[in-house]
Amino acid sequence: MSSLERYSLLVILAVTYVVTLGVLLWQRKADNFHVATAYVAAPPIAQPAPRLMPARPVQAEASSEAHSPVSAPVRAAPTPNDSPMNSDGPDLPVTLYVVPTTVSIKEEGPDGVTRRVNKSVNEAIISNESEQVLTITAVDVNPSTGESTQAEFVLGLNGQKHLNIDDGVTLSAGDELSLRSPFFRDRTQSIP
Repeated sequence: MSSLERYSLLVILAVTYVVTLGVLLWQRKADNFHVATAYVAAPPIAQPAPRLMPARPVQAEASSEAHSPVSAPVRAAPTPNDSPMNSDGPDLPVTLYVVPTTVSIKEEGPDGVTRRVNKSVNEAIISNESEQVLTITAVDVNPSTGESTQAEFVLGLNGQKHLNIDDGVTLSAGDELSLRSPFFRDRTQSIP
């Protein structure tokens, strides 16, 4: 084998390795893909509405509007009143840790110039302890003001999600973080 052939073979192997590694990392990122984020104002958490029926996955509704040429109206993100606390069903099979961390965010200075600054924030680390994919809605409520932020994401098999301000949830000290998933009891934890 000539040196050119050996070099070509080495380049082919290196490219194959890099492409395979990229695909695997991309698939792993897709398992923890952030689906949606919404900011909502919520009523105080002390008055949860009763649950009338168990939660179930949302599927496309079959209606006359779906077949008309006019597009159906876009539904707003659910607020905590729309999806009251679920105290039925088995425990949500996740572990939840809240830890302080530093993130780099864009901020506009007094001179109008946008800069990247490091900011200390809380981060929730959520790990799926089950053998199934979970769709989770994280709702962060400030009990004193009633304001809330929420994010929805898919947590893959035995996957992990690092949830912080980049995902649209504030996770401020004193807030209550609720994790919700269809068919499971909600999990709530106070942010230290």
